[in-house]
Amino acid sequence: MDVFPFNKFEIGNNCIVEDFAYINNGVGDVIIGNNCGIGLSNVIIGPVTLGNYVMLAQNIVISGLNHGYERCNHPPRTQKVVTKQITIADNV
Repeated sequence: MDVFPFNKFEIGNNCIVEDFAYINNGVGDVIIGNNCGIGLSNVIIGPVTLGNYVMLAQNIVISGLNHGYERCNHPPRTQKVVTKQITIADNV
């Protein structure tokens, strides 16, 4: 896990995070509700909120992060970072 002190990271009770999963709150909060299952090799990059009883299969990427691409003559890596909140409701 890449969990930084300058953004929130919360994980509820009775959650399972399976092997090789990656969670990063470097560009936005990651809030995981109670009784969630994060599947094998999942990637979660904030800002992301998962409600209670969310179940994710294997190899899912949920990322609130994107690199800008407005300036066509500049590589995306040198452009601004764009974030949008992703929220998955309870029982999904």
